Amino acid sequence: MPHEPSAIWQVSGASVRGASHVRQGLPNQDAIAWRSGADVRDPLVIALSDGHGSPRCLRSHKGAKLAARLALDLLEQFAAQHIDEPNLSTVKSAAEDHLPRAIVRSWQDLVQDDLASRPFCQQDWDLLTERAGSAGQAQVQARPVVAYGATLLGTLITPRYLLFLQLGDGDILIVDAKGNVDSPPLPHDPRLLANQTTSLSGSKAWADVRLHFQPLAGRSPDMIMLSTDGYANSFADDAGFHQAGIDLLFAVRRLGIRRVTYRLKKWLRSTSELGSGDDITVGLVYRSTLLDS
Repeated sequence: MPHEPSAIWQVSGASVRGASHVRQGLPNQDAIAWRSGADVRDPLVIALSDGHGSPRCLRSHKGAKLAARLALDLLEQFAAQHIDEPNLSTVKSAAEDHLPRAIVRSWQDLVQDDLASRPFCQQDWDLLTERAGSAGQAQVQARPVVAYGATLLGTLITPRYLLFLQLGDGDILIVDAKGNVDSPPLPHDPRLLANQTTSLSGSKAWADVRLHFQPLAGRSPDMIMLSTDGYANSFADDAGFHQAGIDLLFAVRRLGIRRVTYRLKKWLRSTSELGSGDDITVGLVYRSTLLDS
């Protein structure tokens, strides 16, 4: 197999408040964050989170921000800890054994820290009772972390492997230059139906983290797209959603990552207005090579 030139990963993304949230005066519940080094040997990490926004989740927009930033730190630390491990099977096992628990435990610790610095006030409890009723208030009183509920999508890219993880709804697509679209083979979660989703706030959320480890042998993906569920829900079917991923890859190839970044929010706002009305967040990781630069 011919050797592939060293890949340079370019990253972009945007998050927009959904059309329905704009009309109702509600905040954007989504969050996105990424981090990449200057050297091709440095890992690239990107994470998206979608706060539930349900009546009892009155701080889920905060929970999403905590989740996205935390995922970057933990994935980057994981890459650094295993950089000299020659056996990728060992790296894979370490990811499966340690990352789900570390992410959930650390996120819930951050939520407890936020609660300690910003306890619920009477206005919060009144709003919670108004929106979620006495049952919702009782749930949050019993487990305050529920008020911060959010999902998580994350990707770690190193020169040797890709690592995908997901808790809750949302999508990760892998797109190639020929217009083929695939998803990483994450374990199926039958509970992700309609608007139902698992959550970082779950009592055993670590068991709901789905993870896929993929050695990089041969050609790397041309583009990886991560998106919160508001994006896929804006299309009539999977074919339309997949075509959007293909169109974004071709737009990056034609216009370059900077121009796509500049236009991405406008495109996503239009998609929300014509589609789900939900917040939409999209992260794009595009593979160029040293020969392209």
